[in-house]
Amino acid sequence: MALSDGKRACRHPVKWPARVKAASDAGWRDGQVVNLSVTGVLLQVDHQFPVGACVEVEIDFLTQPECKTVVSGVGYIVREDTARPGVAAVRFEIECGLAPRREDADTTPAAEPPTPAASTRQSRAASRLERLDAKRDIARQ
Repeated sequence: MALSDGKRACRHPVKWPARVKAASDAGWRDGQVVNLSVTGVLLQVDHQFPVGACVEVEIDFLTQPECKTVVSGVGYIVREDTARPGVAAVRFEIECGLAPRREDADTTPAAEPPTPAASTRQSRAASRLERLDAKRDIARQ
């Protein structure tokens, strides 16, 4: 979702576990999603990634602990929170998709591309977030 008038997408505060790694790194770093929008996430990670770094992010929504699926996406670090070390904003550039939850990421092959059903679920989720954004905008008026 592109915002042409300079506005940022509405953020939704959450506390979900996540893993992140730079495209050039072999290992994952544990972190937490602080908030998310239809365009990206704000992450707390015990590592400082430079602005502009390409990163892969896996988010575990914890809706069903027995479920072995996470949402995976690729994006770029677009800003850091200088007041909070290790907090960085990621703007997704490549469509997010479902991926198998990796117990040992270093030995598990990369996730398969999203299936058409996964893309449909993603579209519905994005639509729900856009409707929430619209309702909040109306409520603010």
